[in-house]
Amino acid sequence: MEAILQDRQGFVWLGTWEGLARYDGYRFIIYKHDEEDPRSLSNDVIMALLEDQDGMLWVGTRDGGLNRFDPTTQTFTHYLPDSAHPKSIGSAYVGALTEDWAGRVWVGTGNGQLNRFDAQAQTFTRYRLACGDTVAGRVRRLLVDDTTQTIWAVSSVLFKFDPETEQVTCYAPKAPPTGPPVRLTDMSRGSAGELWLSGSDALYRFDPATGAFTRYHPQTHTAAASTIHPQQIISFNAIHPDRNGLVWIGSRFQDGVYVFDPRTEEFIAHYSQDPTNPDSFHAQPVWIIYEDREGLLWIGTALAGVDILDLRQTQFTYYREHRSSQYYAGVE
Repeated sequence: MEAILQDRQGFVWLGTWEGLARYDGYRFIIYKHDEEDPRSLSNDVIMALLEDQDGMLWVGTRDGGLNRFDPTTQTFTHYLPDSAHPKSIGSAYVGALTEDWAGRVWVGTGNGQLNRFDAQAQTFTRYRLACGDTVAGRVRRLLVDDTTQTIWAVSSVLFKFDPETEQVTCYAPKAPPTGPPVRLTDMSRGSAGELWLSGSDALYRFDPATGAFTRYHPQTHTAAASTIHPQQIISFNAIHPDRNGLVWIGSRFQDGVYVFDPRTEEFIAHYSQDPTNPDSFHAQPVWIIYEDREGLLWIGTALAGVDILDLRQTQFTYYREHRSSQYYAGVE
């Protein structure tokens, strides 16, 4: 599960590897590709979700390009790459979506492109994310700076794109003395305008004003009184700063979720699977962390569905996909 979104009506949408699920608080409705229905979902592997200013739901897929879902007609419009049309979308792999102040949808693709959608012409303008020898691969996350209208993109390194000048600038954390280069995996904006990034070796804070990264690792930035016992090798895959200012980071491996307090610059909590506690986190690689309007944290995993954490009770509710009948079953 790589994408979660709550729309303006309160529905929670889950982008899974076997379709698009809508949750109304009581039950799930699953949308899937139907070869005999051209207005169905184009591909069942969902990578990104966005609700635009008009209430349309945009759905990025791994092999079926971009979909626009109309909640009124319950139909999908498809945008697919076409080698004969340079104004078509640049790839069938859509890994990230965002919308700017003017209502323009920006698309990050699997071949390292940034695509801007023109709603009136129904066409795309493609931009290559590259700085010299540094070339983007799969675009994992997009953010728009509300002040400068700069677009930030994560694809192993951090890219800054200026829509006015079309200039691309690249930023990367300092590589460790030994081992492979740091690979950035996800990004979210903090309350003070900073960017928080999950990395293949640590958590990173990025200052857009200075271009500087600050590195945090559970082994070196954990409170002395904490009961956290981090693994020596950490690989983070998802990130989310919550409404209280705490940063939640999901592990790429089966190491659960860590919580970081930017005020003390320390990791203060770690949630992992406890076989003796049915309300504990179901440890699987974490792909997405999302906070809904009620303050519930939705934690989407690679293979084990979604865990929902009520911060008031520190209790997880677990939903897994029941494949045989295409619905989600709750385990509490």
